Amino acid sequence: MQQRCALKLHLDPKQDTRVEREIQAAKNLQHPALATLLEDGLISVGGRQTRFVAWDFIEGESLDARITKGPLSETGTLQIALDVVSAVATLWSRHIVHRDIAPKNIMVKPDSRAVLIDLGGARHLDNTTLTLPDSSSGRLDICRQSRLRAEHALTCASDIFALGIVMFECLLGTIQLAEINTS
Repeated sequence: MQQRCALKLHLDPKQDTRVEREIQAAKNLQHPALATLLEDGLISVGGRQTRFVAWDFIEGESLDARITKGPLSETGTLQIALDVVSAVATLWSRHIVHRDIAPKNIMVKPDSRAVLIDLGGARHLDNTTLTLPDSSSGRLDICRQSRLRAEHALTCASDIFALGIVMFECLLGTIQLAEINTS
């Protein structure tokens, strides 16, 4: 039986440690509001060994695409918030902070349930940081000062703060601020 998947190729060998941490964070995570890791490994692309990660395919659309169609209802926004909070709680139970809660990283399924995707920027608090002080990526409005300084006292509060901004955007029907990348 064939299974659809979302395939993520990692072409930059300098990101190998970050990719390995994403894989380790996702292994054995089973939650209806989190993307499921199916497989990872190496494949040859253009004669070069390339790291891949295969995720369960999530039928639906990204929340940023959904927001461009206009405001979501209060009930729809609340359902997304409940699903993402549940996902964040599961991550936090393993001392993992997602660090990139944004409409582009939330998939909305046809049944209106939400799934949090992309653990590429996640930080397992038991690991040393890979983010240099004063370097970060993500949305400026969501990047709290502690994250911008790569502090070790990071908690899931930053994910909840980011989710609050995303819920505001759902209700407004517009994404307020752009992405930054200072790394």
